[in-house]
Amino acid sequence: VIAGKYGDAVTAPDAALLAKKGYVFGGWEPALPDALPAEDAEYTAIWNPATDTPYQVWVYLENTDGTFPADDAPSQVINMTGVTDSVINVAIPTPYGFVLNETKGDVANDVTIAADGSTVYKIYFDREKYDIKFDGNGGTIAGEPSTTDEYRYLASVTAPAEADLYKEGYTFLGWTPAVDSEATKDVTYVAQWEVNSYDVNYMIKGADGAEDELFKT
Repeated sequence: VIAGKYGDAVTAPDAALLAKKGYVFGGWEPALPDALPAEDAEYTAIWNPATDTPYQVWVYLENTDGTFPADDAPSQVINMTGVTDSVINVAIPTPYGFVLNETKGDVANDVTIAADGSTVYKIYFDREKYDIKFDGNGGTIAGEPSTTDEYRYLASVTAPAEADLYKEGYTFLGWTPAVDSEATKDVTYVAQWEVNSYDVNYMIKGADGAEDELFKT
């Protein structure tokens, strides 16, 4: 409140002492006169939204088992700034091996930046999924000619147990290509087999009392 006589000089409050969190002082409405008017008047401070109001982006990366980190334990926290009261429109690069989840978190919501800097914007990324096939290549895997399973990016890949592999007359040698320990792409692993070899012995009975003869092949 400024009190005085008509015509006295008007001294505006020190702008440095004017504060409103998340806003920047922009003057008075109406503009302050140089001298006091002939009647009481009221002047209202103009506050413009600050352009550097802080907020945070919480990023959640899906685990290899299909779950997400706990709500209060994001995979990454990114500190950002924006215009107070504006709708957040942030582009977070999609990590390799992940895809944006467009139904979870705040992607589909209009989240505004609170003046007090308390806003948290949550974004979720799903892991890409891959089909990994093991081909028996003429043999069987647990009685089937092949098996195919879906794995999330970087999930541990489990090859069929050797005890489950069978091809009559052959011995299992391994897989081509070599089985990666983690899933990174669609891939087919083909069983490699080696034909078994056997020793066959023939016994020819001797004639007229002669000794029997043994032949090996």
